[in-house]
Amino acid sequence: MSKGTLWGMIDAQPVYFPAVVNEMNAASLVFSVPTERARTVVPEDAFDLVESAPGTAPLVMAAHHYIQGGWGEGRTFDFGFRVRPAGAPDEPTGLLLHPSPMSPTFNREAAYRALGFPKTSGEVEVTYTDDTVTFTLAGDPEPEIMLRLPRARSDVAPAPVGIVAYTCVAGETKLAPFELNTPIGIVDPGDVVLELGSGPLAGTLRLLGLPRAPDLALWGEGASAVFHAPRPAGGSGD
Repeated sequence: MSKGTLWGMIDAQPVYFPAVVNEMNAASLVFSVPTERARTVVPEDAFDLVESAPGTAPLVMAAHHYIQGGWGEGRTFDFGFRVRPAGAPDEPTGLLLHPSPMSPTFNREAAYRALGFPKTSGEVEVTYTDDTVTFTLAGDPEPEIMLRLPRARSDVAPAPVGIVAYTCVAGETKLAPFELNTPIGIVDPGDVVLELGSGPLAGTLRLLGLPRAPDLALWGEGASAVFHAPRPAGGSGD
């Protein structure tokens, strides 16, 4: 079976598109944020912010544990707002990714260089108990971010969902489509524990009004995903 199209090599390891994740676990949280605060982290000259209601924008926070796939095992935090490229009304609404950590190094380099995702250095760890999962971004002396939530189970078969991610790396705006196929377990927002320490990302989240309970929280185990090669936003794809 073909591995797809070779993008290139990173640390002597080939990177192909589409990039397939065979197994992953994913936490997704949504917070309502005042639009004026959201605009402080969205490049207004490049993107139009999409509000959920006048004066309110949804902040999406995700934590992923990539267990098995073409790029191997990886852990990441992701944060973003829904946007559309400025002056490009025909482009789809998508999630603008904010710079956030990913580990280990190969996954971070592949996501940054091949996908254009604004990944930064930082050690992300995932810990499971029978009932909970905890994602931790290392800090000094305390974790910069700690997210804990119940491992909610889903009784509904997963269905694939198409998602668009927008990125802005080195002044270049890109669109990266992917499909996510995940069971959806609904978590009581009151059962989510989010703690912020010191560090630049924690400071940004405080500026946005966190930590507090999310409006919506989901957990999915045994998910899969397919990431496609990015293209310049506002341009024409192949």
